[in-house]
Amino acid sequence: MLLCFLLLSCGSQNPQSNPQVSGQIADQASDQSEEASAEGTPIRLISEQTADEQAASKQAEFHQPALQSVPPEGIDSLSESELSYFQQMGPLEYAARLGGVPDQEAWRVRLRLYPQDIGEPDGFTYQVKMEHFNLSPTLYDELVSSYGAENVEPSLNNSDPHETFQLTFFPIMGIAADFLAEETQLGQLPVDSPAPICAFGTSCSALYVPSEFGQSANSLGITLESAPWASNGADSEVLHDLVRSLAKQAGWLEGDGAQSQWRQPEMPEGISDERPWVEVQVDNYIGNGDGYSAQWIERVSDDSIRAVVHQVTTVRGSAMASEGVICNRGEGAGELREICP
Repeated sequence: MLLCFLLLSCGSQNPQSNPQVSGQIADQASDQSEEASAEGTPIRLISEQTADEQAASKQAEFHQPALQSVPPEGIDSLSESELSYFQQMGPLEYAARLGGVPDQEAWRVRLRLYPQDIGEPDGFTYQVKMEHFNLSPTLYDELVSSYGAENVEPSLNNSDPHETFQLTFFPIMGIAADFLAEETQLGQLPVDSPAPICAFGTSCSALYVPSEFGQSANSLGITLESAPWASNGADSEVLHDLVRSLAKQAGWLEGDGAQSQWRQPEMPEGISDERPWVEVQVDNYIGNGDGYSAQWIERVSDDSIRAVVHQVTTVRGSAMASEGVICNRGEGAGELREICP
């Protein structure tokens, strides 16, 4: 995906090594241009942009966060099997769908799950805090550093704010997570303000891949599952499919399609505003071609293990799942590992 931000002349550059951008980008740029030309896709160089277009790209319109309709055509539009799927989505997939997909070229979506006991009979709720982080300016700076500003698409350097969502869900009989719309809180965070810390102890606005922090194991190919109403193209974003896949990998969602069931495991101790039960992170900029990376970090009650990590990565339509742990003590504490010592 990063290739679309570079000029064809990048192939003659000698870029410095960059952990977020493969050193093969420059070599692949000319190949991609030939493929695009063969398919009849027009290729426009940065120099062909008008002054007004370049100015417009730097003055991106800010917009307040807004919730999407889930399902897209409303509940009344669902068949019996689609309704069953909807009722068993769980709060994390539901929240991801409500937030939609960020508009930026490079983004990170973070969801954090907090169980809430309001002290009344049947008063248990899920609170989901979700952020859409705009990584485009960070990626722009990385590319300019490696290739020069003249070789980087200027529209990537936008200043759209990060978006924040606080959503509440109420599990009731037969429904894993009923959305309490009246408790919704929406907000924004300036893109140039200090970002909070995301998974693996790194800034939420930083570019990175989990392999920088350790290794997971048991990698195997999987098939992502889309919502049944996505067959008409109304809701087929990979973001939502990844969140669902992670829930299945972690054992919180059992079965397939309309036969799935949300299964909440036993709640560990120590959950607080600083320590969510589950933190999910999805990035869309991984690799050189339409790659996504998603992690499910689940806190557990164990002396040696701080969290269990489930990961799904996609490259050109294929998905791979793996798992690991974050150790709580000893050598490598805080790192992603296959096993703890």
